[in-house]
Amino acid sequence: MMGIETIADLKAADPALIRKKFSVVLQRTVMELNGTECIPHVEERVDKQQIMFSRSFSEPVTTVAGMEEVMGVYAQRGAARLNEEGLRAAIMTVTAGTSRFAAAEGSFPASTIRFATPTQDPIVLVRAAVAAIRQSAVAGASYLRAGVMFSGLEPASGAGMLDVFGAGQAQPEVGGVMGEVRSKFGNAAIGIGIGGLAVAPQWTMKRGLASPRYTTEWKDLPVVRA
Repeated sequence: MMGIETIADLKAADPALIRKKFSVVLQRTVMELNGTECIPHVEERVDKQQIMFSRSFSEPVTTVAGMEEVMGVYAQRGAARLNEEGLRAAIMTVTAGTSRFAAAEGSFPASTIRFATPTQDPIVLVRAAVAAIRQSAVAGASYLRAGVMFSGLEPASGAGMLDVFGAGQAQPEVGGVMGEVRSKFGNAAIGIGIGGLAVAPQWTMKRGLASPRYTTEWKDLPVVRA
């Protein structure tokens, strides 16, 4: 209505009028466009305090076994993020929840696990998450979301070892190996339990209406025909 359709129009607008009709935040934007620094720079924190993996379900999960499945997938997704960031966690918090607007009584289980040694091992994290939800989830409750949060983070210094075949020889850390496989063959190439299946579970969040990823996915490139 004010005839401001481009950034140039906004730059040419009266800052006082913009503040009166909108806010001081937009006024500062106009002033910045005209060369007056008034928005302070925010330095990104280098030390990350938490890592979280949380999603809503496409349909309710009503069984304890189903929630164990959910936590098995979410815990190893979180473990993958720890590995990507080069971090290990001393504490893992597992949460789930039903709808706050449902007529039935709600259920919001939450458990915190403290590890004797900080870890990013997906096997350790999956076992702990599944055991926690098994003890706290209520059978018959319609859970709509769940998540895992890692805290007490520290750099993953040193090489974790796994003697896969019991031969006494040092093996690469599980998380690192799984990360390398995923980077070469995709996220569905390897996983623990159902997390390694190429077909997503029924409760997985639907992404059918997600915007195309033209710059990162070959299958999303637009097709032009003459």
